[in-house]
Amino acid sequence: MNRLSKYPTLLLLQIAFAVAAVVVAVVVMVKIKPMMDKKNEYDQRADSLVILRDTMLVLQQMREDAKLASEYLSTGIRLAEHGKRDEAITFYSKSIALDSTNPAAYELRGYVFFKKKDYSLAVTDLERSVRIDSQYVWGHYNLALAYWHSGRQNEAVAEVKRVIAIDPGFKRVLRTDEQFFPFNTSAEFKKLIQ
Repeated sequence: MNRLSKYPTLLLLQIAFAVAAVVVAVVVMVKIKPMMDKKNEYDQRADSLVILRDTMLVLQQMREDAKLASEYLSTGIRLAEHGKRDEAITFYSKSIALDSTNPAAYELRGYVFFKKKDYSLAVTDLERSVRIDSQYVWGHYNLALAYWHSGRQNEAVAEVKRVIAIDPGFKRVLRTDEQFFPFNTSAEFKKLIQ
């Protein structure tokens, strides 16, 4: 005979407690699982709200950056118009730092480099301008000038072709812009602008 058979009441109590524990565990799981699911749902909603808030903050910062980039660009233009080339380059660079997708910022800074006779930097910026927007006519226009003065006449004439392909009305501008007078040594250029 084992010890438990001597105490049948104790055995029944242990069995009753074991059964009660299982019943309580099942009841708790049945009651708590929906609460846990609800908590997970709330956690997911909270995560979604955090993501939404962060997205809104990023969009707001992008708007502010775009506005500031535009202001820097405008300031650069005014400075360049007054012959303050180095200051203009600084503001164009600030604009580019905030919005590196604006072809005009690269084109304008490239043109200032061109006017300073820094043709290498001019070509770099102007090429970047037309890579960003292949239809940006002023990028091609000024790239033609920078190529010409870099000794890359064939590439310059190819850029003139692109300018005319984008906007045939530029033929007249090319004929009258004194910066393009040196191009008249190219028979191909003369033919293009007629």
